[in-house]
Amino acid sequence: MEYLYMNAALLSSAEKYDQAIEAYNALEKKVGINDQISVEKQQIYQAAGKKKEALAELQKLIDFNPTEPRYYGLMADYYLSEKDEPNALKYYQKILEIDPDKRFCAVLAYLVLPPEGRQGKGLGIYSQRLSEQNGGGGYQNPVLPDDDG
Repeated sequence: MEYLYMNAALLSSAEKYDQAIEAYNALEKKVGINDQISVEKQQIYQAAGKKKEALAELQKLIDFNPTEPRYYGLMADYYLSEKDEPNALKYYQKILEIDPDKRFCAVLAYLVLPPEGRQGKGLGIYSQRLSEQNGGGGYQNPVLPDDDG
């Protein structure tokens, strides 16, 4: 099996994307749905400009295990890499619904909002998570970047 994975990775690094996808698909048939394989395929599709297929790979992971926050993080990261902040924010918020202890997602939600929305919605998300973590203690003045970046 390691041979199949190495073959797929080599094909991908040689930018032989169609062959790499075929190799990853063959590997996936043997081992089943696997986040490493799906992420590799998603990256290939994204590099090849096949956005629909890239999203389908990430959605496959979410459908496979809808309570796994990492898969929503992968989807949020994908949207962020595509400069689609509203969809990235949606997936960061989903992580917080699944696992409210993920404070870093609240910070990311704050950061992906445009500057005019940060002090409202973004800071509200972050403040709410801190309040929950501090037993209702409220906003704790976190160190957040200026709106200028």
